[in-house]
Amino acid sequence: MNAPLEIGLELLDKQILDVQDFPCGKVDDLELVLGDDGRGPIVTAIFTSPEALGRRLGGIVGRSMVTVWRRLHPNKDPHSNRIEWSDVEKIDYALHLNVGRTVAGLVLSESWARKFIERIPGA
Repeated sequence: MNAPLEIGLELLDKQILDVQDFPCGKVDDLELVLGDDGRGPIVTAIFTSPEALGRRLGGIVGRSMVTVWRRLHPNKDPHSNRIEWSDVEKIDYALHLNVGRTVAGLVLSESWARKFIERIPGA
């Protein structure tokens, strides 16, 4: 996966699917570093959580998302929804992982979201 990408168009907000094509969230933020040869930036990890999305959005909406997420998850590591770039198999209509959602650490967020959504009438 060394081909250049138009990050804003090809990665951000893209659906994440695990090795069994189960939806695991969306790409909310990226970790970028400069390459050893000075070229870059190079994507090293992706993040998926309301906190990561809020940091990316900024402004009052973004700060509110981060604040609410941190209040609901006071002991959660902000990097816990980090997926290593080496776990990405391919990119097409979605970002496909070569690991399961439990290995990628995406089960906790999914179960939390499911508990919240189940409370909405008609969900």
